[in-house]
Amino acid sequence: MYPAARRPMATRRRVPDQLQSGRLLSRRRHGGFTLVEMLVVITIIGILAGLAVPVVFNAIRTARNAAILVEMANIENAIEQYKSKYGDYPVDCTEKASTFSFNFSSPVSPTNVPWARRIGGRHLRKISRRATNDFSDGRTNGANGKYTTAMITDLVNKYGAGNVTVTDQTIILDQIDPAEALVFCLRGYSKNVAFPWTGPGGPINFSPTANRTQIFEFEEDRLVDSDFDGFPHYVPPHGPPVPYVYFDARTYNYPNAFYDPSASMVSRGAGISRAYLSEATAKPLPVASATTIDYMNAKQFQLLCAGLDGDYGGGFTTIAQRKSYPNGSTTNAALNIITYSREDNDNISNFSGDIFENKFED
Repeated sequence: MYPAARRPMATRRRVPDQLQSGRLLSRRRHGGFTLVEMLVVITIIGILAGLAVPVVFNAIRTARNAAILVEMANIENAIEQYKSKYGDYPVDCTEKASTFSFNFSSPVSPTNVPWARRIGGRHLRKISRRATNDFSDGRTNGANGKYTTAMITDLVNKYGAGNVTVTDQTIILDQIDPAEALVFCLRGYSKNVAFPWTGPGGPINFSPTANRTQIFEFEEDRLVDSDFDGFPHYVPPHGPPVPYVYFDARTYNYPNAFYDPSASMVSRGAGISRAYLSEATAKPLPVASATTIDYMNAKQFQLLCAGLDGDYGGGFTTIAQRKSYPNGSTTNAALNIITYSREDNDNISNFSGDIFENKFED
């Protein structure tokens, strides 16, 4: 037995090398993820992404529609300012020389009525009592509603000679469609009171530097002249470049009161835009099973947008047919009312305050 002072320290037990190596491997293994753990994490992330993506896209869609609604409200206010200034709503230029009535509670047909007595001529007189009715601007070839040589030169320089065709230099309102009419009226008139439309800065002789009576400030990069006639239309901030369309209540019933985006040379839009009837105004007539129905904003105007799909909706087979609001499911063969197509659902108007499908009644 050893003396207490000289007793050796307890001898450590040596751990076999194999066990030490196993412990090190075990520690390394627990420092990362196994393949199964990685697959579980990836699966969870995929599920969460699948749930989040529709929400994100819906939020983007809602934000874009909201931006369009805000701009439409601003344009609507500008139209009301125009009426306050001139005592009349802008013309939509659908009152063509060939316009006729199809007896759908329509006003007297303007066919064969002198232009000065039609809506456009009366409107021009309201803009300026000193305005001429023939669009004469006092320059060479400028009388009787014709393009001046300078105007044609401007168009050729902008679009190329192959894209500009001006029959007999005619420039009367028959050439302007309801989308172009919105810009035509709100962009401003010449301060030459005798020639508000053809004078310097007027819509038929437009110059951004000319002094004019501007009602609404359009963003220049969204003014598009798809048919190369010198009259641009205005496209929304989001979606395909299919323009806003304006309809004046006085011409709702005219057969050529419509806008066809596909008729534009570079437009990617589809469908047909026409003024909407109001289901809320349906009233029975003395004749059994017959009803009459009025238009939305019957005494004012309709401002329409094709929505983010750039399609106003189709289904029209005759010039007399119309669609109604808000359900879109109403049909009436006697009144030529047809149902919506799928593309109508995301249309926006100044009377809906939202896309149509959000306003459908149960």
